[in-house]
Amino acid sequence: MFQKVKTLFAATLPLLLSLTACSGQVPLGLNPANNPATLTRFSQPLRPVKAQLPPARGERPVTMLSYIAMDDNLSQAGALMLDAMEQSVSERGYYLAFADLQGPDNSFLAYLMNDGKPQQIGSAVSYLTPKTKEVDSNDPATLSQTINWAFSNYPGKVKIFDILAHGGGYFGIGTDDHKVSANPREIMSVGDFGTAVRQGLKGRQFDVMNFLSCLMGNVEAMYELRDLAKVVIASEDSVSATQDTVVNFTRELTRLSAQPLSPQQIGAQMVAFADVRNPQHGYFSLAALDMRYMGEFKTSMNVLSNTLIRALPAHKAQILAAYDQVPELVNSPNTGQRDLITFLNNLLRLVPNQAVQQSALSVKQVLKKRLMIAAKDKEGIAANGLSIFLPPSKVGPTQMPPDFGMISNTGYFKSRFARETSWDQFIAALLKP
Repeated sequence: MFQKVKTLFAATLPLLLSLTACSGQVPLGLNPANNPATLTRFSQPLRPVKAQLPPARGERPVTMLSYIAMDDNLSQAGALMLDAMEQSVSERGYYLAFADLQGPDNSFLAYLMNDGKPQQIGSAVSYLTPKTKEVDSNDPATLSQTINWAFSNYPGKVKIFDILAHGGGYFGIGTDDHKVSANPREIMSVGDFGTAVRQGLKGRQFDVMNFLSCLMGNVEAMYELRDLAKVVIASEDSVSATQDTVVNFTRELTRLSAQPLSPQQIGAQMVAFADVRNPQHGYFSLAALDMRYMGEFKTSMNVLSNTLIRALPAHKAQILAAYDQVPELVNSPNTGQRDLITFLNNLLRLVPNQAVQQSALSVKQVLKKRLMIAAKDKEGIAANGLSIFLPPSKVGPTQMPPDFGMISNTGYFKSRFARETSWDQFIAALLKP
């Protein structure tokens, strides 16, 4: 039935695959006409799941769901992730997965069990329904129904959500090479992603969310999740599909999920485990965020945004210098997102305005002392844990235009952060000729 899954290990996997679809090239090439649907069009209740899998036997200490959206030439990374979970599951928890791998009739659910056979998927697997053999993994309806199925049918006190997908930061997350939806999309917007998770959780909350995805350590993306998770682990730059990211990191997160640890402890330990500064490892930046402080962070960012707008008439040259001197992300340049802490440091260094300096320092203190549990990188000032929308002020052949036309097409202005802060107004005022 799932011969494709079970034979994915037959080919030799070069364990230094680049998640190139996560880099700027693919998200920046999106055609907005291919992103027509929003989650508000989907009716309730959620689409039913009729999987033929072992039933739950009461509440367990943990339920962990891995969402693997790899319907492309990196499907083998998805299979390796399933195998890594199989090798690390505990009887203390329910370990489940949704996987959409390459080709038709290859979307399925799994109830993960340790079969004692590395490099072989031996767990119980099932289509979502007997007749639903292929779905779009970047369809919000698929995400919401899968989350609701997992956490409604397999109750756990601790709830962990792990996603392997191509990411684009504020552009969104999730691609699918084999689309079957009536309204296919190139990528799921961060707004639709957040709404889909919210609908699937139905009032519940994840203890930990882990993104094995490029660029998702981004203010706009994280703000969509402010009420959905206690701790989020994400990278602000690209992630490579390597042994340490796909296999070792997955094993460790699965192992820690069954330990008596707080979400904050899990986040800190996972950032340390990633050993980001090792030049051979596939992470270039990684941070764990304590989402309890996202509201305080948003307030401080709004104060900074409005302070900068007021300071522009007298200090535009200095603010623009602080803006332009934030380097592009090393592995994902020209995506319109750059490091927030470096921008704050530049404001403190270059803008001789007391109100600007006070508001920049306030944001930095919230980041360093409250929001960021831990952050590591090997990119110097280019990455300190969290990026934000900072499109280039100068137009070049490989740069996006500063007129917001393309940004608008991505749905940026519909993001919660754009709606609830003046950050986009500051960028527009700064880049106005």
